Amino acid sequence: MNFIINKRYFYEKLSIVSRAISVFSPLPAFSGVKIDVSATEIVLTGSDSDISIRSTIFPSDDNALKINDTGSIVIEAKYILEIVRKIEGDVVEIEVLDDTLTQISGTNSQFKINGMKSTDYPAIDFSKPKESFTISSAKLKEIITQTCFATSDREIRPVLTGVNFSCQNKQLYCIATDSYRLAKKTVEIEDDLNFNITIPSKSLQEVLKSIGE
Repeated sequence: MNFIINKRYFYEKLSIVSRAISVFSPLPAFSGVKIDVSATEIVLTGSDSDISIRSTIFPSDDNALKINDTGSIVIEAKYILEIVRKIEGDVVEIEVLDDTLTQISGTNSQFKINGMKSTDYPAIDFSKPKESFTISSAKLKEIITQTCFATSDREIRPVLTGVNFSCQNKQLYCIATDSYRLAKKTVEIEDDLNFNITIPSKSLQEVLKSIGE
């Protein structure tokens, strides 16, 4: 595995997926970012088993991506973020030298770090479910900011730590309460779906930080 990419762009993408990684990870592999490099793209994955984030990088003028060799590796998130942030130069080169030994190079600096085999990383299903709908990122941000504040931070009643999303007759109802406060947001969607699910506030806050405009 070997590729060259714009340092700032790569750091931003690493920061997004690392938001899903917990320091109290249930599995050693979940403490790292999985980097999959194919001939046409790079896929970064981060997860703590509760929330998983995947970011795909395609070659563009913004990222100056050049893929020299394919492969995959898992690197401890805190180390790769720190190295990429501090490394000198506008571009960074990442190369797997031997099995899991990975070299990260800048203009006048070079780091070597032992990663983990990507086969040790649990399989995560990112395929779209049968029932799904599309909503603008601006509207989703509205929903999260106008409901999450009313959720409970006490685990005594876990269901109150999340926002309830229910849908019927093309109306999406988003409700949060800690039994003292109540917040409700209603949004019209194009799809006539019927579901009822509660999503943890913590997970929604991570989504809020990760989505763009």
